[in-house]
Amino acid sequence: MEPHFKQVTFIGMGIMAGSLALAFRKHNICQSFVGVSREETIKKAISQKIIDKGYSYDNIDKGVEGSSLIILCSPIHIIIEHIKQLAELTAPGTIITDVGSTKVNVMETAQSAFPKDVYFVGAHPMAGSEQRGTDNADADIFHNKAYILVPNENTPSWVIDKLKTIIDIIGSFPVMLTADVHDRIIAAVSHLPQILSVALMNTAGTFDNDSREHLRLAGSGFADMTRIASSHFSIWKDICETNDENIKNVISIFIKELDKLKNLIGKEDLRKEFEKSNNLRELFNNVKKQ
Repeated sequence: MEPHFKQVTFIGMGIMAGSLALAFRKHNICQSFVGVSREETIKKAISQKIIDKGYSYDNIDKGVEGSSLIILCSPIHIIIEHIKQLAELTAPGTIITDVGSTKVNVMETAQSAFPKDVYFVGAHPMAGSEQRGTDNADADIFHNKAYILVPNENTPSWVIDKLKTIIDIIGSFPVMLTADVHDRIIAAVSHLPQILSVALMNTAGTFDNDSREHLRLAGSGFADMTRIASSHFSIWKDICETNDENIKNVISIFIKELDKLKNLIGKEDLRKEFEKSNNLRELFNNVKKQ
């Protein structure tokens, strides 16, 4: 089968770019792979056979030359800056997308930056890791995961269909959302869990001076709930700044829910809350299987 794209450029060579590149290679989606990042990162990605060639950020123009697909894989504020740069560099007919965890600011910038013959589609693969770098890249990370697409009102249907096709090929399932709906939903199911993981880890650390005894006794439930507490703030800083109102709102809702549970501790009515959560968890399990 012929590749769907002759050349793809990844701007920002971290775990997500590396994983996408490996998935694309595995399924013959692209013929040639180009990276734009720091020089030492490019050298490593080439040695790992994740990309074929690469350029530093100072040479981003060379990095996107000849690419029919460009994927922005940096923190949100850097994605926004790259969109502004690419508005002057991108050839007509190019498809540009991103992997950022918030969409409103990104889509607003892209809408005003790109001409009508350059097609930007916001995207957010609901896959990832608390780890960083191409050393942790995994071609199968997208399997059975949602891959959200956020087109603008003028995006041609063939562009969306082409992106849906490659999403299907790498094992994900495409979900179409608007930017504001995306940011509200993701605040609840992705951003809130990160904040809670940080809070839970820090709460455990308040009980003794070095936390070693508490952490030594913690079981798998604590480990599961605090895995993403290892995530680096460099990524989450931009997410929290560009989705602050939605995150604050869902934290307020969570605090009310936590207060309700607090008042039910030791009372029979607490059973109803457990049963409600059991049913919702079963619904979650069934939805993920579909």
